[in-house]
Amino acid sequence: MSTTYNSSQLPTSLTGIMQMARDALLAQQAAMNVLSHNVANVDTEGYHRQRVSLTSRYPLEGYGGTWGQGVNIQQVERSYQSFITRQERTEVGNLGRWETERDMLMRVEELVGGLTDYGVGNALTEFWNSWEDLANDTDSVTARLNVIGRAKDLGTSFGNTYTDLDNIRKEVNVEMKSQIDTINNYARRIAALNQQIYTITGRSQNPNDLMDQRDQLVKELGKMANITIEEESNGSLTVYLGSETLVFRNEFRTLDWKVDSTGSTGPSGGNVVWSDDQRQVQLYSGQLYGAQQVRDYVTEMLSKLDDLANTIRDEVNALHETGIGLDGTTDNAFFRTDLDGAQSLQVNADLLNDPQKVAASAVSATGDNSLAHDIFNLQFEEHFDQGQSNYNDYYQQLVVELGNKIDNAKTRADASQASLEQTESWQQQYTGVNLDEEMTNMVNVQYAFTAASKVNSAVDEMIQTLLASV
Repeated sequence: MSTTYNSSQLPTSLTGIMQMARDALLAQQAAMNVLSHNVANVDTEGYHRQRVSLTSRYPLEGYGGTWGQGVNIQQVERSYQSFITRQERTEVGNLGRWETERDMLMRVEELVGGLTDYGVGNALTEFWNSWEDLANDTDSVTARLNVIGRAKDLGTSFGNTYTDLDNIRKEVNVEMKSQIDTINNYARRIAALNQQIYTITGRSQNPNDLMDQRDQLVKELGKMANITIEEESNGSLTVYLGSETLVFRNEFRTLDWKVDSTGSTGPSGGNVVWSDDQRQVQLYSGQLYGAQQVRDYVTEMLSKLDDLANTIRDEVNALHETGIGLDGTTDNAFFRTDLDGAQSLQVNADLLNDPQKVAASAVSATGDNSLAHDIFNLQFEEHFDQGQSNYNDYYQQLVVELGNKIDNAKTRADASQASLEQTESWQQQYTGVNLDEEMTNMVNVQYAFTAASKVNSAVDEMIQTLLASV
C-alpha cells in the first residue's frame, strides 16, 4: 500500500539543507578561528585555552518523526578551574612573602653577621681585651691610648651598623610605599575590567580575553598582599584584602601610607592604612607583608643595639667614675653621658684630651690594676634577658636569631616555590594550550569544513537539476 503526504510533511527543503551546510561551514570557521587564537597565545602568560561549544538546533517535526536542523554556535568556552586558581593565588602570596623576607634579611645579615673585622662583635672583643692589656701595664699611657682607640672603634662599629640598618629600614619603607601604589593601580584596573566584563556578559557575549587579563592582574595582586576572591553571576569579581573589600564591580578602594606617630623617622616609619578611614590594613601574606615583617624586625634590632650600647656606656661609666686616673683625678666618665643610643657611643672629651685620666686603679694613681680588671670582667656579667645573657652573648643572639630567620625564610620560600610550580602545572594541564591537541583538533575541523563544503556543492547540483527539469 502506498503512502501519500504533502509538502508540509517533508523534511527540510533543499534550500534548508544548503542553509544547514552553510551554518556548518560558519561553525567550523569559528572553531578554526578559536584554534588559531589558542595557538597564537601558546606562550601568553595567564591565557586560558578556549573552545567553541556547538549544539544541534531544535529539530523540526515532519513526516516520519523529527528532522535535524543543523548546528548552532552556543558559546566560546574558556577553560577555567576555580579551585586550582584559588590555590594558585594562595601559593603566589606565600611565595611573595617568603622571597621578600629571604632577600631583605640576607642584606641585613651582611651588616650584622660579623663577616668583616669591623663588626660590632669583633669591636666588643677588642674593647674588653684592651682593658686587660691596661691591667698588665697599669702605668702605661700607650695602653691607655689603646683603650681609647678600641672604644672609638666600638663606637664607630655601633654607629655604622645602626646607620646601615636604619637605611635598610628606610629603604623598606620606600619599597612599601611603592608597593602601595602598585596595589592601588591593580585595584583600579581590575575594577575597570569588571565593568567591561559584566557589560559584555549582559549582552550574552563571552569576554574571555578580558577575563584572562583580569585573572593575571589578580594573580599579580595576590603576590603582593593577602587577597580573596568572590565571583559574581554577572562575571565581575569582588576582591577582598584581609576582611575588607578592595574591589566591588567597577568600584575600588585605595591604600595609603600613614606616617608613624613619632614622625617619619620613628620606630616604624609608617603603616599601611585604608585611604578612606585611615584604619590599618591587616596583612598576613604577600610581598607587602614580607617587607613589613622585615621592617619591624630591623626596628627591633635597632632598639636592641641601642640597649646594648647604652648598657655598656652606663656600666663602664659606673666603674670608671670610681677609679683613679694616672693623673690622680677621679669621678671621670669614660663615655659621654649627654648622648644616647648606638649612634652616639663616644669617649668623654676630657679623656681624649688627656689620656692619663683613664683609670686603671681603684686605690691609687699607680701600681694598682684592680679597676682595669673589673672593667675587663664586666663583659661576663649577665645584664640582659633577665640575667641570662652577657654583652657578647646578647649581640651574638642577634646574629644567631637573624641566621635562623634567614634559614626559615629560605626553607619556606623553597617550599612555596615547589608548591606553586605544582599548582601551576595543574593549571597548565587544565587551561593551557597543548599544541599537539590543537593540531589534532585543527585536522578535525578541516575535515568537517571540507565535508560541509561538499554537502553545499551537492545540494547546489541538486537544485540545478531540479530547475533544469522544470
